[in-house]
Amino acid sequence: MTREELIRKTEQLCDLYLELKKEGVYGIIYSLCKIEIHCLGHTLKKFAGDTPTKTRKPITKIKDYPTETFVEFDKFTAFTLNELDEGEESKITREELIRKTEQLCDLYLELEKEGVFGITNWLGKTRVQCFSHNTLKKFAGDIPIETRKLSIENYPTETFVKLDKFTAFTLNEEEEQ
Repeated sequence: MTREELIRKTEQLCDLYLELKKEGVYGIIYSLCKIEIHCLGHTLKKFAGDTPTKTRKPITKIKDYPTETFVEFDKFTAFTLNELDEGEESKITREELIRKTEQLCDLYLELEKEGVFGITNWLGKTRVQCFSHNTLKKFAGDIPIETRKLSIENYPTETFVKLDKFTAFTLNEEEEQ
């Protein structure tokens, strides 16, 4: 995939993600060979419909959230960290929510093959995490890549590039010199 195709498809992913964010979808990530959709509790209830939900320990240990509730579909698993359910009730139907999420998953899987790891919205900014610096460099092209310090023990810095619709980044296990 060319740089232009990668950016165009990632912008499509961002647009669809931001549409679903209004419905209570937080983020998307590929974990243990399955797409995981992080959402608000009321959104999970809409995803589930009449399907019983299940509870498990989170894949990532998070001190404040000892369990998460989830429902599985063919293309993805929707889950919530059992946090407070803030936000407005979703305005689209359950079927539309599932259909749009499946579209998001299809686009994500195509980009995952190109090195896209996940997408989230942090402080009002859409962020696309890359598996490696090679993917980040492909996004950047001739745009200078920046590095900043983080307060995460395992990842002291992140390297990133700001594009029109999103910031592409990768976490660094060692501090950049």
